[in-house]
Amino acid sequence: MKSKLIFTLILILSLSCFYESVTFSQDKKKKKSVKEVIKDVNKKEQTDTKQTDLKKIVEENVTDTNQKNAEDNSKSAAQKISHIIQTKHFYKFGSAMEEGVKVSETHFDNDGNVIEFSEYDSDGSILKKEKYSYDSNQKMTEHIQYNSDGEIERKEVFKYDGDQLKEYSVYSSEGELENKSIYKYENNILKEETLYNSDGEPEAKFVYSYKGDLLISKSKYTPEGALEEKLVINYHDGGKPSEEIYYDGEGSITKKIVYRLNSFGNLKEKIEFDGDGEQVAKTVYNYDTNNRLIEEAQFESDNNLIRKNSFTYNDLDLKTQSIEFDSDGKQVSKFLYHYDSAKRLIKAISLNLLEEPVFELRYNYESK
Repeated sequence: MKSKLIFTLILILSLSCFYESVTFSQDKKKKKSVKEVIKDVNKKEQTDTKQTDLKKIVEENVTDTNQKNAEDNSKSAAQKISHIIQTKHFYKFGSAMEEGVKVSETHFDNDGNVIEFSEYDSDGSILKKEKYSYDSNQKMTEHIQYNSDGEIERKEVFKYDGDQLKEYSVYSSEGELENKSIYKYENNILKEETLYNSDGEPEAKFVYSYKGDLLISKSKYTPEGALEEKLVINYHDGGKPSEEIYYDGEGSITKKIVYRLNSFGNLKEKIEFDGDGEQVAKTVYNYDTNNRLIEEAQFESDNNLIRKNSFTYNDLDLKTQSIEFDSDGKQVSKFLYHYDSAKRLIKAISLNLLEEPVFELRYNYESK
């Protein structure tokens, strides 16, 4: 498919709700999340311009490292990352304590796919665990979530026909089916999605329409065939969304999201309006001369600031600093990021208003 589909796939397969916002790519690789497996229907990945959290930064670096090793035959298998341990170290008298508390542990397969993620509390006990399984084509087949007692809370199962996702099922902690989605395609393009309840009865049908490679509408129908909701997407030249218009079954607008780009094609503003055309929220994005996101500000309907984040990068385009401000412009948090020679995040230091370190998160990479 054409690269333009990167910007429409975020809209295609929302399983939890009908409304879903589009995010814009900045041409950087990102490790796939669980929901993105569904977007793999058309074999595309995307990243967004929002602030990348620490977990995503780490997984992204691991993926890039493992992919690079896989492509370079001179690299040995031992250089691939097997798992990462994240620990939290508080500062005392200006220095970080060597003894830290385990925060999380992430395990990867040889292809850089996350196969297990565990999160711990301050006592070192597991808060939650997630496991992932993949087929020979590296497509996710199972995602299981466990509670602190090691009991299954939720299970997602993905079934494919070749490269196409054909069925997605969600099971409860008791192992009972909660819902299932079946997907139909024409010429390798998703055309229909039918959602079934736990009794196997259809709850809704989603119909997708395209203009060329671009998704231009998504319609939701009741089991009886009545239109319930509809999303219409318009685009800028170049294939990036310019607006999303949401309608109810009667044809009245319920919501509208407008996307404005700068001269370089980067997302400049995202503005949300209600059904009456009144502004509900706005997010403004600013970039440096290298097209790197350096500021993201969120505003209320009256254009009063809600929060703002600023970002700084080094010459390797790695994020070195992030600062969050509240609605009054006061600093809420500040992090400094440090990397190793392989461009992997190894340390994130939290600073207070006096620029004194409070704690740091360390990342220990284990190779196979």
